[in-house]
Amino acid sequence: MTNLPFRLNFFKQVEAFYEVRKWDKQYSEMEHEKLKEHDMGKTLIPDDNLDRVTNISWPSWNFEKKFLRWTYFGHKHLGSGIKPDYLVNEDFLTDINSSKTEVTLIGAKYVLENLIMRGYADGKMEREPKDGPLQVRINERGLYLGSLLEHNYKFKECTTFDYAELNKQFIYLVPKLSKKIGHFCLYILSFLIIIYSLSLLSLNLASIMGLLDDLKLLFHSFPYKYLLTISILLFPVILFILSIFLILPNQEDRVARLLNFTKIFCRVKPPEVENKD
Repeated sequence: MTNLPFRLNFFKQVEAFYEVRKWDKQYSEMEHEKLKEHDMGKTLIPDDNLDRVTNISWPSWNFEKKFLRWTYFGHKHLGSGIKPDYLVNEDFLTDINSSKTEVTLIGAKYVLENLIMRGYADGKMEREPKDGPLQVRINERGLYLGSLLEHNYKFKECTTFDYAELNKQFIYLVPKLSKKIGHFCLYILSFLIIIYSLSLLSLNLASIMGLLDDLKLLFHSFPYKYLLTISILLFPVILFILSIFLILPNQEDRVARLLNFTKIFCRVKPPEVENKD
């Protein structure tokens, strides 16, 4: 079998992107509830002393996202385990645009445990004393998500707390507008592919049942039949090209992907002419 000159991994990326968006929505709801409990952040840190913070259980997804993004550019030894102590290291917190305040309110141990439960890391939740402290290894799903976050998300300073000092401590990782539009185009395209596939199946059944001639007469009676045909054929192509230019990170990748795509439909080299001499 001849392999295609490109990988059709767009729909996998759409699925992963909307999985992240699902966790984003859950995080926003949980954060809103926590803010109401603590007077919009004013009572989160008693007397501005982090050592007195207990039982806050702040939602951890924003920190988890920044941690997974870090695995794309900063995790040099993929086979080595990561322990909770590493998450409170000042250099690490600087690398991921976090702070001691944020990780203290969450709890470093809970970040790693949540990554295991979400399926982005491997490690033991229930450990025997001989196993030592909790440590995790980021698995293939986590590394893929880190790559997606690196290319599709950006940092944004927090403005949700009434307590001004906390706004300086929290930085969110949010989706870029262009990437949201691009993934939405692919999301619509996936539904169109299903609809077109079902339509072709229906036409095949109509042909078997002898109803195709009636459908042709109905189609020819439609006043804008040619415009409708062109729209049906071009709309998925336009969505695909638009999603490429919005999602892929730079112009070289976009052009290369489009050129590879066209190789399926046209011959790159002209046919060789046999020399009769």
